Amino acid sequence: MSYLALLMSLEGISYLSNDEKTSPFNIDRLTALFRQCREVEESIHLSTYLLAYEELNNVKTMLDYEKGLGMLEDPNSCANNGSRTLLRLHRALLFVVRFIESVRQSTSDNIIPLAKAAYDCTLANYHSWIIRRAVHLALYTLPTRRELLRHLLGNEDANNAEQYLDALMLECNTVYDAVEKLYSERKLLQLP
Repeated sequence: MSYLALLMSLEGISYLSNDEKTSPFNIDRLTALFRQCREVEESIHLSTYLLAYEELNNVKTMLDYEKGLGMLEDPNSCANNGSRTLLRLHRALLFVVRFIESVRQSTSDNIIPLAKAAYDCTLANYHSWIIRRAVHLALYTLPTRRELLRHLLGNEDANNAEQYLDALMLECNTVYDAVEKLYSERKLLQLP
């Protein structure tokens, strides 16, 4: 029994194990899980709600599940699915990584050029000309480096900024590299 199943049993929520699934998609199971996730009228029991999407419980299974169903084959498809959505977030993470890296290395209080350079080498590759211009304009609303670090770190002094940003960059790069590898192995990096 998984840890989540144990927790759910303690909370009085039934859990259907993999043995109880009769097909990759079990509508009865999905219906039961959605019914059980409603604790009260305006509240949702999150662990049960998430079980309804068990096929998508990690990036690898989501990619394999959607690819196996043929959801990713048509390059002109506008279908919304987890793989395409996650790829967009994955690309955005690269922007965040590049931006934070440059903020960490810079001593200038003006971070607009840093954000512009990070955007231009990452997300701009996927945006139309008009979107790129709008983003460049929006960058002028960014705070100064000092204000950004205060927002990120609270009242921590600038001497600790390097330590926190280094730790953040290590974790972000690790996640980015793992997701990049999963998409690359499945030849899915060019999903629209």
